[in-house]
Amino acid sequence: MSAQVMRTLSRFLMVGVFLLSISACSGTKEEAANRYLNSGIELYTEGELSKANVELRNALQIDPKLASAYYYLGLIAETQQNWKALFKNLSKVEQLDPNHIQAKIKLAYLFLLAKQADTALEKADFILALDSDNAEAYAIKASAYLQKDLYDVAIEYIDKAMAKNDKSADIASIKISILHKQGDTASALAMLSDLIEREDDDLHLLLLRTEINEEINDLAAMEADYRTLIANNRNEKAFYLKLAKLLNDSQRIDAAVQVLEDYLQRNSSDTEVRMVIVDLLSSKDIMAGDELLDHYITRDSKNADLRFFRIDRLMARGSTAGALVELEKIISDEFEDQHLFRAKAFKADLQLRNGQKDRALQLVNEVLSVDRHFEQALLVRARYHLITEDIDAVVSDLRTVLRNNPESEPALVMLANAYLSSGSSQLADDTFRKVLDINPGNVQAAVPVIQSLLEKKDVDRSERLLENALLRSPDNDILLSILAQIKLSKQDFEGSQKIVSRIDKIGRNPAFSHYLSGRSLQAQGDYKAAVERYQQALAINSDLGRALEGLTTCYLRLGQVEKLLDYLKGFRSDNPSNMMALSIMASVYSKRGDRDTAVQFLEQGLKQDAMWINGYTALASNYRAAGDPEAAMASLERGLKAVPESNLLMILLASAHEKLDNKDRAVQLYEKVLKTNPDHQAVINNLASLLTDEYGSAKNISRAVKLTERFADSEQPYFVDTYAWALIKSGLPEVAEPLLAKVTKMAPSIAIFHYHRGVGLSLLGRGDEAKKSLLRARDLALSDASLQTQISVALSDL
Repeated sequence: MSAQVMRTLSRFLMVGVFLLSISACSGTKEEAANRYLNSGIELYTEGELSKANVELRNALQIDPKLASAYYYLGLIAETQQNWKALFKNLSKVEQLDPNHIQAKIKLAYLFLLAKQADTALEKADFILALDSDNAEAYAIKASAYLQKDLYDVAIEYIDKAMAKNDKSADIASIKISILHKQGDTASALAMLSDLIEREDDDLHLLLLRTEINEEINDLAAMEADYRTLIANNRNEKAFYLKLAKLLNDSQRIDAAVQVLEDYLQRNSSDTEVRMVIVDLLSSKDIMAGDELLDHYITRDSKNADLRFFRIDRLMARGSTAGALVELEKIISDEFEDQHLFRAKAFKADLQLRNGQKDRALQLVNEVLSVDRHFEQALLVRARYHLITEDIDAVVSDLRTVLRNNPESEPALVMLANAYLSSGSSQLADDTFRKVLDINPGNVQAAVPVIQSLLEKKDVDRSERLLENALLRSPDNDILLSILAQIKLSKQDFEGSQKIVSRIDKIGRNPAFSHYLSGRSLQAQGDYKAAVERYQQALAINSDLGRALEGLTTCYLRLGQVEKLLDYLKGFRSDNPSNMMALSIMASVYSKRGDRDTAVQFLEQGLKQDAMWINGYTALASNYRAAGDPEAAMASLERGLKAVPESNLLMILLASAHEKLDNKDRAVQLYEKVLKTNPDHQAVINNLASLLTDEYGSAKNISRAVKLTERFADSEQPYFVDTYAWALIKSGLPEVAEPLLAKVTKMAPSIAIFHYHRGVGLSLLGRGDEAKKSLLRARDLALSDASLQTQISVALSDL
């Protein structure tokens, strides 16, 4: 018999033996599952992660409740830094085996990473109930209290952990962090140096020391540690980049470049490092940076990443024409399809920005005719559809992107904005949150979610979200400024000052850091010092209107009106195009009762700029305060003639006409706004109210329902009430009732809400409940004679 036949028979025999082992009486499913489990564990121990993964999943095919298999799948995910998979597998372990201590420990650390200290504490307490000597559990509690800034409590628990295990460098490093936070940095660094000398694996300890030295601004010590890290890890690019950044921040650009050149000697093809070197040189001499980039491209002409890097640099300088030239070079050269398509999509995006919509669409369709799933082209086409307000087409293209790449941040952000455009605020919010699950540092997603939380007064969650985002984008001015303002709102002046110091250190926006300092001083009642800070901010950036507002408030609190007016006159003289100063001066004179002088200032501004919308609105407010509504309306009409496309003037004018009982003109103006801005929620609300109450034909009420159905999930009670009232008028009180129940709970002191609910309940035949709502409305509407009459009629109909 040939060797080939023998091998074939052997394979069949092995398959037969395997089948028998899992089906015949000689073996059990449990034994088979354990064989796979043990094999997977052994392969994991040997570093064969892919093979281990297969064996562990084979074990779970036989026994889906094998907690140990999920645990080792979690360990594989941890090694691969796949934190989502780690959390998923550990959660499954906890579900199958609630007493699995190691899984609990790792889950607790994950919750600490997610800034969920309370949940981590719960896990630690559970572990200690099972094992009162568990050092890791005490360390987790110490870390949680450290995260909560309860340093004295944290030190007690870390001492308990060290009493149980004084050999663990990880536990010791937690104590070092606590000592540092307590202000005993000298002891922390001494302990850390001893630990580094003792431990063979000192990588994480050196990194901890660089963190502490960064916080105390010991740049020399940081540099020494990074050089040690590089010496011990010659090919670890991250350490070279960290050291280069440190040197660059210290204005030692040549030394930073040399560090990266040393890395390139070992890794000459590294594109990222070459790009960083170009940026470093450009910060000192932009021409030198361009020349070096040209040199790199000449030597590596088929490197598309370097070509696109040059395009990005041109775009950053505002040279769209130069970028288009470079894109044409890529398009006409022999690059791989993915780079060619990327260049065409980029070119189409530039055409779209320049208003060449048809050309842009033609170019992306050219790409998509070859590769209908090419992401960048689909994103550009989706932007085209967003501009043309074809929301269905936007969603269709973005869903194609997301089927192929579920974690595409640009696609998700655009999808969220499309939902916002269509009035689906809840879908938009959910989509922005998906982006933050993928990347907590995505500013485009973080800001709207944070704003939504702040509108709901959920300050604590806003703050946590900001801090998570800043872990990924630590130098983002927008995130830092929002966080500083949240801390100010909580009167955490020390915390806000730390944020201001970070903004100062970054150095990109000194005017804003002066403004934030002024806000902090103002909140503490130090108005004089706040004025100085606001003046410093305005000296750097005269367009920082919030600083001018803050300065005005502080002068008024100090009772220094004349000083304020003198400053504003000087400021206006230095900044003749700044109209806000005129507006504030007019407001000051108006409050003094000197309305003629106020009008003079406003007319002065309108003579300078006939399209100054705020001038017309301020003029109207001045006349309204003087008891002259006709003159106020005339000011708004005058403004609308000068700026006929101004939605603000149309809305204010419509509201004024409503108050003067000129409902036809109000409807006309609201309709005009909706033609150009069909998703303006306040206008939709006001128009629907008029259609329902003043023009209550079946057709108008049906339209009011259609307009306001987007308000069903709104957090604004007046909007929900308008929708519910339109539903009642259309004969659907049963649909309106849960909405009005929600509204009266959200805003229990608003009489009209209880009145509307009472009418709806009456139509549903729920007389007792209707009477209760109407009586509540009557109690709340004591000063509203018109509503009192309507309530009396409704009560008499019961």
